[in-house]
Amino acid sequence: MNIFLGRYLQRAVIKGEDYWYTCHEVKQGIVSKLSVPAWNDQDFFGHACETQKLAENAAARAFLSDPEVQEVAPQLPPSMEKVKRHVRAKQGKRISVLHGSRKTRLAQQCKQRHEVYNQYQYQDSCRTAIRDGVA
Repeated sequence: MNIFLGRYLQRAVIKGEDYWYTCHEVKQGIVSKLSVPAWNDQDFFGHACETQKLAENAAARAFLSDPEVQEVAPQLPPSMEKVKRHVRAKQGKRISVLHGSRKTRLAQQCKQRHEVYNQYQYQDSCRTAIRDGVA
């Protein structure tokens, strides 16, 4: 869920601000309610579990199985980790033969990663909180 929200919001996700859990004890165990105002006003409930952590995971799975989330997920920009792997694979061994300090090479890699990531923002098929008018 953090990865989905991070890609959707295009920033680091803040627990307690972008989403939060509320747990309640019931006869069968603990039930968690997930509120995600950064996404919409709907609450997501998991099934009753033995521990609070398991209940929160169940609520997160309920969020991720929501049809609207499922529809938007393929349209999100890739995670920065995927962009890093893409740039690394594209560069191959070329980065090791570049002249300059390690700091310069790392700055070049970082610049390339952000250029690749930013290309996704301008695609019509890409959905983000900014494009949806939520951010």
